[in-house]
Amino acid sequence: MLHGRAIECGRIESLVAGAGRAEDGVLVLRGEQGAGATALLDHAAATAGSVPVLRGACHAGESGVALAALSHLLAPLGRVERGDRVATTLAARDLLTTAARAEGLVVLLDDAHWIDRASADTLVSLLRRPAGHGLVVIIAERAGRVSRLAALPGCDLTPLDAGACAAILAEHHPDMIRRVRERLIAFAGGNPGTLTTCAHALTREHRLGHAASPWAYLERFRSPAQAGLAAPGAVLAALPEPTVALLALVAVENTRELRSITPAANLLGVSLGDLAPAERAGVVGVLDGRIVVRQPLVPAIAYGTASFSLRAAVHRALAAAGHPDGPWHRAVVAIGPDEGLAAELEELAAQTVDAAQRTDALCASADLTPDPAARAARLAAAARLARDAGQTERAKVLAAGCEDHPGHGGIGAEVAGGPGDRAGAEASGATAAALASSWRNLAEGDDTEARLTAAGLLARLRSRHEYGLLPQALEVAAGTLVQSGTWDGAEKALEEGLDMARETGQEHQAARIRARLAWLAAARGEEEGCRALAAEAIAYGEARAAPEVVALGLRALGLLDLGRGRYGEAARTLELVGGAGPDLAEAAVRSGRLDLAAWTLSRMETSGPAARAVRARCEGLLARGKAADEAYARALRAHDRLGRPYDLARTALVYGEWLRRMARRAEARARLTTALEIFQRLGAVPWALRAAEERDATGGARRDPIAGLTAQESRVARLAARGVANREIAQRLNLSPRTVESHLYRAFQKLGVSSRGELARRLPELYSG
Repeated sequence: MLHGRAIECGRIESLVAGAGRAEDGVLVLRGEQGAGATALLDHAAATAGSVPVLRGACHAGESGVALAALSHLLAPLGRVERGDRVATTLAARDLLTTAARAEGLVVLLDDAHWIDRASADTLVSLLRRPAGHGLVVIIAERAGRVSRLAALPGCDLTPLDAGACAAILAEHHPDMIRRVRERLIAFAGGNPGTLTTCAHALTREHRLGHAASPWAYLERFRSPAQAGLAAPGAVLAALPEPTVALLALVAVENTRELRSITPAANLLGVSLGDLAPAERAGVVGVLDGRIVVRQPLVPAIAYGTASFSLRAAVHRALAAAGHPDGPWHRAVVAIGPDEGLAAELEELAAQTVDAAQRTDALCASADLTPDPAARAARLAAAARLARDAGQTERAKVLAAGCEDHPGHGGIGAEVAGGPGDRAGAEASGATAAALASSWRNLAEGDDTEARLTAAGLLARLRSRHEYGLLPQALEVAAGTLVQSGTWDGAEKALEEGLDMARETGQEHQAARIRARLAWLAAARGEEEGCRALAAEAIAYGEARAAPEVVALGLRALGLLDLGRGRYGEAARTLELVGGAGPDLAEAAVRSGRLDLAAWTLSRMETSGPAARAVRARCEGLLARGKAADEAYARALRAHDRLGRPYDLARTALVYGEWLRRMARRAEARARLTTALEIFQRLGAVPWALRAAEERDATGGARRDPIAGLTAQESRVARLAARGVANREIAQRLNLSPRTVESHLYRAFQKLGVSSRGELARRLPELYSG
């Protein structure tokens, strides 16, 4: 998969598809080394299908040999004799059009920056005049050089954005932690070749962020030939020593600003004038007071292959020049314990926002600490920070280095589960308080305060890069979004939380979030997705003795059955769950288990307005006559103050059903229309279908909700959309299963759907207001 190149892939696919329709086309891909031009040619070849592919490449040693590139490229088709340009062009055209005439032809030419002039002139002349035989030519060449193919249509391969780079690293190195990933992305400058080369050079220790310094990964470039970096290594070998020394400095000076580099360069004994050979070689450039690195691997190799004395000189120069990372630069070249430097690094950690960077600084501080007790204290603090940064494995390693010392015996157990798997009280004080406050406010119905607290917590964790605590914060933020009716936003927050929990090894938190996603899927009527997510969560909870995770999964399954009209199954599932009061009470009433409904009602919370609102709804389900009317009205008044659309719609639905049974049709229709509109807006398909059916039963003027269907087809389609099996539909409507299949087939055709899932999503849209 070519991340970040969707536009380029689309153009290529369009051209290649045209070859099969006798449409000619040409495209020149221009990019820096490593930009992915060759990968795009590979993509073109892979998508050609039955269209023949002719592929070749130009070579530096033949750039001065007339027609060398064209002769090699066309060799499988025949020989091109050298003559004047017109004769040569006609001969090449004849070979290519003859080959393309039957099925089309895709011609791919790589490294065209080495193309000889005669071949270039011939290709330009040939491709300017389409023959209409399905000849598609796609060429790749290096940017930054004078192009001999500039007259042809081109496409510049710009640097990839951070998201595409992150996707590449996640695909090839899923164990790489975020901090290391971000450092590599910044270093590569959007060049996918540089990015993957650097990533492949790292050890697992580097990928997990256990390295001794921010620049430890550069030492992996000590043997460029063995790492498959012969080409940039050769570029470096051709540069003079002062230039190499300056490039080593550039590799570790992260601002690349001339005003920061110049003082350190002077202390190193080189000057900015020594950049000139690197500029001529296309390695770097200078723009707006900054050094722009065009071939990042060359400075990396300059540092990696440098002697220890040169690397030490680079770091000392940067420290002496007052670089912000001065303590780090001195720590890299320290050769023994140094309490003064250790204290500096500890102070640096205290001033650093990023949790992972604070961990790094404390680890370096501990390494330089001569006193064993002080060293253990710093390691313990680093272990806790690593845990909060989501680096669970690193936290365990750090804890192992200090838990034998007095006062730190429990550190291993404290960090073993990661930030999401320990009790909330073990979290950092501010975070624990914010999480608890948000959940408490949600439970009491103070959604605004819960939302503000969750938003503030998320902002703080993101700014401090405390990624290990983000999944819990995203879970509670999703809870506020569910209550406000922003279900798509809630799903997005939960999916981000799940990704973060997986990345940081928080299995418990991942299982909780899967259960929350299962609830959303249940409310939307997405049966397959709900069951898969709930099954994963429940399996984890049962295996790890985590009853609250099992309960969350069962609540989702219970809601799924309740929405689908499987009331007995819903009641049996929800009986096993604590805190499932409203759904269990409704399932029990609808399945005729009034004793269970009454028992459930007696145990429902009344401590906040949200709890009192849903309890009033359940009282209405069990009450008769005026008492039911008053209970439903009381529930609606409470819902109006709370601003929770889903709960309001659930109450409006059952109230509307009761009003219809009481023959108060106009009132029923108003309540049911409110419920339908809310459910439609939320995407709660099974509930919208039920509200629509109930509203239709009130009578009144309306447009046929399923226009074009017969009455029987409409009834069958509605039941199928709610997940009722064909055999059960047949029993309910007193039809044969074959007749049900026939009605459903005709309904599918008339509505333009091909599955029950599509039908469930489509049906609520067809209902009129």
